[in-house]
This record gives sequence, structure tokens and C-alpha cells, in this order.
Amino acid sequence: MLSIFISVLFTNCRTQQTLVKPEEKITAQSMVSMSPVFRDIFTGFVLFDPSTDETLASQYADKYMTPASNTKIYTMYACTKILGDSVPSIKYVIDGDDLIFWGTGDPTFAHPFFEDKYGKNRAVEFLKNWKGNLYYAPQYNKNRFGAGWAWDDYNGYYATELSTFPIYSNFIRFRKYSGSTKPTTIPKYFERFLEYQKGISRPTRNEFDNVVNYPYYSKNATYSRNIPFRVSNEVIQELLKEAIGKDVKFNWQLNAEMKAEAKTIYSYRTNDVLRQMMQSSDNFIAEQLLYVCASEKKLTLDTDVFIKYAQDSLLQNLPDKAIWRDGSGLSRYNMFTPRSTIFVLNEMYQNIGTTTLFDIFPTGGQSGTIKKWYPGNYVFAKTGTLSNNHCLSGYVRTNSGKILIFTFMNNHYIGSSTAVKQEMQRTLEFIRDNY
Repeated sequence: MLSIFISVLFTNCRTQQTLVKPEEKITAQSMVSMSPVFRDIFTGFVLFDPSTDETLASQYADKYMTPASNTKIYTMYACTKILGDSVPSIKYVIDGDDLIFWGTGDPTFAHPFFEDKYGKNRAVEFLKNWKGNLYYAPQYNKNRFGAGWAWDDYNGYYATELSTFPIYSNFIRFRKYSGSTKPTTIPKYFERFLEYQKGISRPTRNEFDNVVNYPYYSKNATYSRNIPFRVSNEVIQELLKEAIGKDVKFNWQLNAEMKAEAKTIYSYRTNDVLRQMMQSSDNFIAEQLLYVCASEKKLTLDTDVFIKYAQDSLLQNLPDKAIWRDGSGLSRYNMFTPRSTIFVLNEMYQNIGTTTLFDIFPTGGQSGTIKKWYPGNYVFAKTGTLSNNHCLSGYVRTNSGKILIFTFMNNHYIGSSTAVKQEMQRTLEFIRDNY
């Protein structure tokens, strides 16, 4: 089946744009190839029928393109192959009254969204309820940013630092409430670093520390902003104290023997974490889940290390080798071909099923990043957007009852993505109604 799938994709990708005569039947292939919108940009497109292993339409299927947040499809695939029902949160060993623990990279530890939606974090509660001494064992963290991230994104909510022990989603939640004279933060630890600065228009963090400079606010003004904090072992130690309400000391003696004997505390259901990653296109969750996968395979918590493992063991049958550099798609070094993305989507379709997939993926007109597009409960897909690039890949349910897999990879347009989205919606509606 795999060889047929790849062979068909190779055959179809050689059939590039062809002109459609007026008397010929309109197809998805002709709609894409003749589109004045897609004709002016670099659009890769594949429509695939998983029930017959047939590629129904194809344009530039073998060309490498920038996926942006379509990268999260690959991250999700890795998680479905490696993680179980729940996300492993902390590892620990017990030595008398002492509990020594370390991180797996779990993004949900003391994460306000998950605590509000799904209840208390089991790992946080486990540490709170420990009666003896607590020792946090830091692990080496190679990079604070992913390969190819923009150097000046450190102040953007979408570019939190990587961490072997993320906590509070690695954000400072900066808040200014009406009636107050000074901003507050969650966690409270960061309030000591707030500094008023004349002449600025919004709060900004210093690049290499956690000082947040904020502008003048009138007493009745309200303002909120999420600002990534600068990760260090000392900051993690202080935030652990705040999260669990007790003292935490360092243990610098973590060794292979301790790791081999470690037990695991799990946090939230894997599918709930994946849903949040996919529907809100959460870069922080995506990056950290690669660390969690590395931890489960007993690898170094390092993005490059895990991606190499994934390419060699999970993606060895891809039609084209993935140029894969981070978990979220922030990196412009990422490059995938449309037919490789179809392959991954088909693997998940065959092994997971539509009930789970359609619950995790954004739904057109209803949820996530496509809530305002593709109405009618027939598109279940992940967007991917960087400046001048917009992708959409996932599943379309036709009026005839079929589930088809598709990918649009639109690179190098100028201006707004609105025209591109409108043209994709027109094409997907045609597929829904005619296939």
C-alpha cells in the first residue's frame, strides 16, 4: 500500500499545471491550476483519497516549501506514536525523606489554561503533598530558542524560551487593572522586576533578564499582555516555590543510575494537550512536546536530537526527507513537500480515526484558527502562517460521505492572506460538493 501511495504521488507531481478547455469538466486540479490567485504565487496542492490510495489532484507535490505552523502536524504525529494516554510531567526518585525530581519538558506544569479547564495538575499536587524535603535536579538546556527563530522575538508571546522544566507556560502575565496605580504579574515573583519607564508605549522585557519596563497608565486604564520570561535554574526554583507553596532546593547530582530508577507522574490527557496545541496553534506547547517525546525515548531533552530520532524511526518512509528544525513552525529553516504532509496526515487517519482527529484539529466555522473560515463543519485542518506564507492541511468531508485529505502550501504571496484564503475556501467548497 505504501509503495502504491508513493508511486501515485510521484506520477501526479509530474503532471503540473495544465490548461482546461471550456468544454472540459471542472475538477479540483483545474480549479487550482487555472486560479488567477494561485497562478501568481507558489502554491503546492494535493488532494488524496485514503480509501483508494489515489491522488485526485496534484500541483508541485514534490517541491519543498515553507510549512509555518503546519509543522505542528509533524509534532502531533510524533506525539501520537510515542506518548500514551497522558503526558508524563516529572520524573522522581525517593531517598529517605528526600524527593529528587526533574522535568520531562511537560508544558502543562502550573499552566493556568489547563488548570482552569481540566482541574489541578497531578504533578503540582504530588509535590505539594510531599511531606519531606524537595530537591529539583536541573538538566542541561542547550538552546533558549529554536533554530532559525528571529533574534528579536524574545518579547513576543509566540516565542517563549525552551526549557527542560517549563512552568506557568513560561509567560509573565502582565496585568494593569482599573483603579490600581501599578501593574501586577502572574506569577507574583516577577512583580519585583517591574520598572516604570517614561516615553514607551507598551511593556517590554529586557532581552537577557526579567526586568519589564512599563509605560505610564492612568488610574482607570486596563491592559494585559503575555511576555515570555528569561529562563534560568534560579527562576525555575523560585517559581516552583510559588507554585507548590514550599521550599525547593537544588540537587546537582542527577546521574544515570537515578534516571534508571525514576518513577513518573503524569499531568493531563495527551489528546487535550494536542487539541490546545493544534486549535490555538500554540508554539510553546509544540516545542515542549518534542522534549517530552525525547524524555519518553530516554534521549537528551534537545530538539535536534529528537528530530533526528523521528526522521530515522518515525518518518523513514516519507516520500521526501523532511527538513525539520523545530516543533512549532516558527523556524524558516523548516521545509516539507506537500506529498510528505499528505503522507503524515494519511498515517494519522489510518491509525487514529476521524473521531479523535476531528476533535483535535480546528474545525472550519467552529473552532481554532479556522473559526472564521470554511463554515459548514466539513473542513478539519491546521493553518500555518508566516509573513508571505499561508498553508492549510487536513481533512475535508464531502457531501457524498467521503473523507479526503488535502494540503495547500502557499508561499511567496505579497500583501494580505485574505485572497489566498478566499480561493482555498472556494476550492474546498467545490471539493465538498463534487467529490
